[in-house]
Amino acid sequence: MTKINYSINDIATLAGVAPSTVSRVINHQGRISTTTRQRVLAVIADLDYQINPIARSLRQQKSQTIAVLYATDTAATMQPLLAALIKQATANNRLVASCPIIHPDQLAAIIALITREAITNLIVYDYQPKWLGDLLVFAQNNTVIWIDGPQATSPNIINIRSNLSSTITQLTHRAYQHGLFPVLLLSAQVAHEQAAQITPAFVLANYASPPRILNITTNIHELQKQVRNIQIQVGKPLLLICQTPPAFMINYPHHIQWAYWTEFACHETATTIHLDYQMVAAQILQLINQPTNTTNVSQFTNLILDMHFDH
Repeated sequence: MTKINYSINDIATLAGVAPSTVSRVINHQGRISTTTRQRVLAVIADLDYQINPIARSLRQQKSQTIAVLYATDTAATMQPLLAALIKQATANNRLVASCPIIHPDQLAAIIALITREAITNLIVYDYQPKWLGDLLVFAQNNTVIWIDGPQATSPNIINIRSNLSSTITQLTHRAYQHGLFPVLLLSAQVAHEQAAQITPAFVLANYASPPRILNITTNIHELQKQVRNIQIQVGKPLLLICQTPPAFMINYPHHIQWAYWTEFACHETATTIHLDYQMVAAQILQLINQPTNTTNVSQFTNLILDMHFDH
């Protein structure tokens, strides 16, 4: 059976709208009511209308590809989100280009390449203040979504924040519910803006007075001594809460558990925070498809999907 090639005019006629409205729905442009958008999409689905992203890119003189920029040292935590972005982008007839940055000096060259390829949508992951200058220039004519980055005062940079306060509060409460005593470990790698969320949340959620907060140092023996002293004082197993697994592990069998407030799935015996990455990716794609003219600060709460304590 020969497949009929329908046009935008055909879709407009069947949906009872103007061809320009169909074009805005397909290209995710302008403000369209939910009812009208759903009516147009229903006709497109009924006709099995296939959008040609290459032809659309040639008409618009811009690529439908989404570039994702991240430092290589965050690759482990970036992979689950990257996989979700690829899945959501494919469903939206888009491609995702992964752009890991090995050295800060590479940033300008990669942004130049992204610009040359007419890529207008960029997702940036991680707190990298040194990237701000180059990204502000790129954002003058393009859309940048920055996840857990520094505050940027640009209408084309959309800031997304992980809700670390909620995460730390939930981890602390869960520790007490399981008969563990929570101890917060902060390292030099924790950004100042993140620490400003984490520390007050831990203090407020803590039943102990004073809350136990330790700095991770290169002196493992001093840290072990501090942990051992806390354990003696409270007389309970400890839950050590930190960002990601440190370079060393304090190992007291049956007395210490670990919890990380960022995704780190490879540690099966630790408590980890798991984001609903498909939900996050879907919302990011929505922000890209329907950008606003004002800075949009979104907060995604880390959802604890699976959490267990070993005793």
